[in-house]
Amino acid sequence: PPGSLLLALRALDPDEGLNGDLLYGFSPQVSPDVRRLFRLDPKSGRLTLAAPLDFEAQATYELDVQAQDRGAGPLSAACKVIVRLTDVNDNAPAVAITPLAAYITEAAAADSFVALVSTSDSDSGPGGQVRCTLHGHEHFRLRQAYEDSYVIVSSAALDREKIPEYNLTVVAEDLGSPPFQTVRHYTVRLSDENDNAPFFARPVYEVAVPENNAPGALLTTVLATDPDLGRNGRVTYRLLDA
Repeated sequence: PPGSLLLALRALDPDEGLNGDLLYGFSPQVSPDVRRLFRLDPKSGRLTLAAPLDFEAQATYELDVQAQDRGAGPLSAACKVIVRLTDVNDNAPAVAITPLAAYITEAAAADSFVALVSTSDSDSGPGGQVRCTLHGHEHFRLRQAYEDSYVIVSSAALDREKIPEYNLTVVAEDLGSPPFQTVRHYTVRLSDENDNAPFFARPVYEVAVPENNAPGALLTTVLATDPDLGRNGRVTYRLLDA
């Protein structure tokens, strides 16, 4: 954290008085950005952290520092301080889900491609390694495609009339200590296929008709339904020849 001591510089000057009194500082070529991250106490030579560092932004800093005496003709000496950062697991995995289409057909065969799951983690080592799991329904499973990507595929027959959509959850977790986790929700929507025949409300309709009934008189009403959608679910009626 800011204020942490990184190094205590120490230079020696055998002269006496102001000629041997040293002041520490950054060399002129040290950039303003680096000066905002590190602080060098001019009297004690203590190099401390002035702002948080990010391994993913920059892993190594080279600081040119100098010690200069306070004599009438000041003399100085310079050295280089190399600060190397060690990575900590401070980033959660990133997850992107790219569907094949807005809908998948309910007639899709098992192992059909549904969506691509891409992961990444800017940490290094185990903290940058990501594993994924899929939760929500046994009709879908996750299969690893490459080191950092997976595919969601169907694992069983689908039926829109029973379940029109499935709410799935993708969990990505890195292998750092402690691990970071990212959760993404994804909905699979099914498109309709004409896979259901119409069916009547009753298997047999018995109608008693009085003799001399006028032509066009209502005898009865039959009802048939079809669970499919749109045109697939529209029912028309006709009489079959006896």
